[in-house]
Amino acid sequence: MTTALKQENDTIKINQFITDKNGHKVAAIIEIGELKRLKEIIEDLSDIKAFKDKKSESKEAFKNQ
Repeated sequence: MTTALKQENDTIKINQFITDKNGHKVAAIIEIGELKRLKEIIEDLSDIKAFKDKKSESKEAFKNQ
């Protein structure tokens, strides 16, 4: 059974969940293509965060470096 989780107007396609002996979800099985797509999204978000962090720094602090 395939499950999908919402992620910013897109879905993460999960093929199967792995559960512990108490039935709690501890892992998910996804296709390798989905893993690569998620890696790209994480890298993009990291780049955006770095840009925002730099943009919010004081220009005076930047001049003194």
